[in-house]
Amino acid sequence: MGDSKLALENLKEAIILNPENSQKEIINSPNFDSLKNDERFIALMESSVGVDYSNLKKLLAENKWKQADTETAKLMCLAVTNHDKRFNIIPKDARAYTELNNERIVRIPSRDLNTIDKLWLNYSEGKFGFSVQKEIYQSFGGTKEFNGAIRDKFGESIGWRIRDKEGNYFWRKSDDCNYCFVKPRGHLPSCLWAGINDDWFENRRDRLITLFYHFEASSVGNISKQ
Repeated sequence: MGDSKLALENLKEAIILNPENSQKEIINSPNFDSLKNDERFIALMESSVGVDYSNLKKLLAENKWKQADTETAKLMCLAVTNHDKRFNIIPKDARAYTELNNERIVRIPSRDLNTIDKLWLNYSEGKFGFSVQKEIYQSFGGTKEFNGAIRDKFGESIGWRIRDKEGNYFWRKSDDCNYCFVKPRGHLPSCLWAGINDDWFENRRDRLITLFYHFEASSVGNISKQ
């Protein structure tokens, strides 16, 4: 009715009460066309659980890949934290919301996962993002079932499995990724969201595969359709 401030306040309340249905109806309704280019409206549509992605956008826009990687892990954990608070889910251990296991990964809201992926895609010109990693993994024949040969090809392709000076292969730790933009397609984001102290794929492979197929279930994982 011409009062954008009041409209945005009411939209925010509606999303808090019922994020998934509210956002779907709002996006598809012509009644909100006048607001759809408003930065405040865009921010409301980026998360189903009130996560603010403005700092991640800033870091990616400035090509601060390492800081953006850390921010991504923090925001993924925050999205699950906010989701669980909404549903009064009580964490079972002290690491809940500081690292994401399979049980928590599938509780990342689809809209938030899509937002994070699109931000990485957009600011890296299609080079980085979870959906890029998923596409590469599946291009080698990767499925939900573990396959060591496919695991190794995937890791080598994106620069997570590399050779030492003696020519022996090893897996980078998630906090030891190369944050230079010239690194291979799919190199980032790392798996900091799965925990810092890892021996990468040996311990985290199941979590990454769970994330890939959470994309698929959420209909946000096929970058060719975005």
